Amino acid sequence: MKNVMLRATRTFIEDLCAPEYAHNHLAVEISHPDGFTDAQELSIRVYSSEYRLLGCDTRSLKGKRPRKVRFDILSEEEWEAGLYRIYVYRNGRPVGWTLLELYSGYECWDKTEVEDFQTRPEEKYFAETFCFLPLFSWMHQEQCDSNLIRQFLETLYALDSHQLAVPHLLVSGNQARKYAARLLALHFCEKQTALCSHFSLQELLEGSLQWKVLQEKMDTRKVVLVEVPYKEYTRQESNLLDLLGNLMEQKVSSGPIFIFYGTMDSTYQLRRCSTAMSRIFTEENTIYTPDKTETDDPGEAFPVDDLPLPFDEEKPLLHTEDNPLPEDGTPSDAEQALQEMVGLTRLKEDLQEARMMAAFMKRRMELGLDTELDNRHHMLFLGNPGTGKTTVAKLIGQLYHQMGLLSSGHTIETCRTKLVGEYIGETEKHIRQTIEEARGGVLFIDEAYTLITTKEETKDFGKEVIHALLTVLSEPNPDMIIILAGYEDKMQQMLRTNPGLQERFPLQFYFDDYNADELMEMAHRLLQKRNFQLTPEADKELYALITEATTQRDEYFGNGRWLHNLIEQGIIKCMAQRIMSQPSIPDNTFLFRTITQEDVVKAGNRLRGKQVVKLEPQPIRRIGFRA
Repeated sequence: MKNVMLRATRTFIEDLCAPEYAHNHLAVEISHPDGFTDAQELSIRVYSSEYRLLGCDTRSLKGKRPRKVRFDILSEEEWEAGLYRIYVYRNGRPVGWTLLELYSGYECWDKTEVEDFQTRPEEKYFAETFCFLPLFSWMHQEQCDSNLIRQFLETLYALDSHQLAVPHLLVSGNQARKYAARLLALHFCEKQTALCSHFSLQELLEGSLQWKVLQEKMDTRKVVLVEVPYKEYTRQESNLLDLLGNLMEQKVSSGPIFIFYGTMDSTYQLRRCSTAMSRIFTEENTIYTPDKTETDDPGEAFPVDDLPLPFDEEKPLLHTEDNPLPEDGTPSDAEQALQEMVGLTRLKEDLQEARMMAAFMKRRMELGLDTELDNRHHMLFLGNPGTGKTTVAKLIGQLYHQMGLLSSGHTIETCRTKLVGEYIGETEKHIRQTIEEARGGVLFIDEAYTLITTKEETKDFGKEVIHALLTVLSEPNPDMIIILAGYEDKMQQMLRTNPGLQERFPLQFYFDDYNADELMEMAHRLLQKRNFQLTPEADKELYALITEATTQRDEYFGNGRWLHNLIEQGIIKCMAQRIMSQPSIPDNTFLFRTITQEDVVKAGNRLRGKQVVKLEPQPIRRIGFRA
């Protein structure tokens, strides 16, 4: 970005609506003498010199060509004097960066020039890829210092840009085991522990690990983690190391990534005693870990075989070696499940169109026709309760994972009560943990409009959730889809509280209410699955009951949820009372599976006798970040 200047100042902005904790403001302006052409959106991300994300902001420029654009970065931390890393994005893609030194006081501007990435391609790699990797978040959880983060950044950049002749890594130091297994192995096996193998060189040298077994692991694994013990190697053992090194070099294009780890002394001995190992592990692919501090647990270790990693191992990995993606053009389980859902004709058509568009743009990028791909697919699900929004959200994760747009495809369901804390700082912790859990999949927030309160309370932190989501919503390739769901009218009210919020959700899907025929089909499916059957009279009575309910429906009608409760808590309960109140109960399967007209009539009378308490919606107040 030539001729682009950036200036910043620490300031107080009294009229800027922000979360209570974000009372430290940094105003940033970028300017270009000819204006920002071909830019529909400009955004910046501000990091500390230690690579901690301090804030980001986005501005929509549709139909405009301004020469100066201002951003407001809000942080709970004080903007102290020192160096800050600022990355500039145009239409979601990084176009420049700068190191800004804040040394002036409040309301005084510090100025610098925005540089392009020609001389510092690793900075573009950081802004485009590295800062969005789960690995980067895990490094902050492990409280890694800037030197170690820089080593990881430069090493992964060298790997991805094919600058390393041999793509194997050596991790050296007192904490080598921790970072090799918990960070690098986790990163390269893409959260699938079945794709990672772990052994010690001692096993190979003493013969307990056979070469044939090692060869099988190299053919079936994506990552091979190797512990390097400290020892004096014999000539025969040095020859075995050379043999292993030659095999690793031969398998560069088709084999796994080898990650060796050990102390400084043990890795020094490895390279000194083996010509092949010294040739493979140069300074370019060696990472040196810092010494353990006094607060570290000296006994910290984890089982070699179990390889516990910092992610939820119970989270389903949708496609592994045992459950691969279909390659023969047959519909996936998720696609089939979506098509088999009752009703939702408009949703299925709109969703198919969105997926075709996403696949089309992805293919254009792979062919080199479009380098400005914006891989954001955040969605709004609009509709009444019981119309299948949660079910479809789970299928979205699987469908977009199959398309290669999500790395995992799992779904994290949450709502206001799970996200909003009672005290300052608690909400921020909840939302950050939830975002990290949802990386690679879908974050589904039901009744999202409740995040914006109807009361002017200073201790309501719902808007902090919206503010925290801005970080993900501004990422060009977040490896996550955020889905906000709720009533259409209330969701539209929520969007109107913030001019830029709607633009960050380009996909809106409508979930239509089910009609009587569709609910009747759902009832037949549910009863058949539970091994129940309706008599002809009961079937007619149930259809009449459903028709009555759909005719009198209001905005609080529960659709599929209402039907499920009618059957499970109404009809089946009435059937159980009828059968179990008989003086003698025969062991008759027909009796225990047949629903009579009496059961349906009784359940309908109970349903009509219930009174529904309706909560009147209140006006929603304006909040937020600006576009």
